[in-house]
Amino acid sequence: MKPGLGSIVLSAVMGSAVGLLAMTTAAVAAIFWALRHPTAVPHALRGSGWRMMAAVAGVVLGLVLDPPSWPAYAVSFLMVYLTGNGILMLRFGSGAGRS
Repeated sequence: MKPGLGSIVLSAVMGSAVGLLAMTTAAVAAIFWALRHPTAVPHALRGSGWRMMAAVAGVVLGLVLDPPSWPAYAVSFLMVYLTGNGILMLRFGSGAGRS
């Protein structure tokens, strides 16, 4: 059964919201973690770890939300999430976790 346009739009909105939440939370958490816990672990490695955890959280939230259209959810989540990663790379370079 094909989902209607309304369910596709709803799924895309859900994916975008989860992607924005995951990316923002990972970026803020990584910054606070780096400021409070300086270690020998490079910022690049810690930043990558935070973003990986955020990606997994986005998938888990997708399972919990159970969108009507998984393709619309996945594409919108990835577009927002990966755009956020790109913005971090452009703004902060290797300090943001390029690895």
